[in-house]
Amino acid sequence: MHTLTPTEKRIQEDNINLYSSLNEQKYGREAVQFVFKKYDATGFYDLSPSYYQDIFYELYGMYYND
Repeated sequence: MHTLTPTEKRIQEDNINLYSSLNEQKYGREAVQFVFKKYDATGFYDLSPSYYQDIFYELYGMYYND
């Protein structure tokens, strides 16, 4: 597994938080919590780095595949 640089981690965090917020506005907090729960997390701070890409794609897809 590729170890993220601090810059890469910050970019992933920004993107995940952005789409979490957008989806929360569009679908409600429960929908976003459901996605994080699938990865055993409640938010970015307790999300395993190995899931960053997966959860980003899921949140991104949720927002644009309406």
